[in-house]
Amino acid sequence: MKKNYEAQIEALKKAHADELAKLTGTKDSGEGDIAKYAKEARDLLGYDEAKKQSIYDALLAASPGFFKGRNLREAAPNILESINKSGAFDKPTNIKQAAAQLAIQRKMLQEKAIAEEKTRYGLLEAREGFKSKSPTERLKALGGDPSTSWGGKIPLNKKGEIELESLKPNFFYQTPDGRLVKAVKVDKTKLIRLVDYDI
Repeated sequence: MKKNYEAQIEALKKAHADELAKLTGTKDSGEGDIAKYAKEARDLLGYDEAKKQSIYDALLAASPGFFKGRNLREAAPNILESINKSGAFDKPTNIKQAAAQLAIQRKMLQEKAIAEEKTRYGLLEAREGFKSKSPTERLKALGGDPSTSWGGKIPLNKKGEIELESLKPNFFYQTPDGRLVKAVKVDKTKLIRLVDYDI
């Protein structure tokens, strides 16, 4: 039975390693990874086209300013003011910032998913490793004393049902499916009920 659990744990480790490899992708991490995804996001959001269009928009916004002065020196402040008011260069900047935010958010979500997967796997491995121990070893690990509080396997009647009346209060038992339970006497009703004691 122990070999069966060890085989299951090894299979879980292998499956988990494959999942992590899929999640992490390449081993490039940190700024290089973020910069790569930011560039992809900029391309998808149309950064290059917006950059080209912003030059045309700036020239279009500046054109009336050329006629407001007698020479270029007098017209320059009006031209620059017109370009600034038009916001011609805002769109490429906004796209670049949005792409960087998307890349950073993607990296954070990826790291969170990996951490959650590792935690889930760790819990599964701990639970399976814990359940592969004998009931008395599990009872010791949970702080119980098998020499004074171990009742053994739960007695069943001919129908395969648990005989609660034959259980001793505050003793630990093993259910037919292998769980560790504690028999507790309810004060009001004086009846025995089973409390799950495993992880």
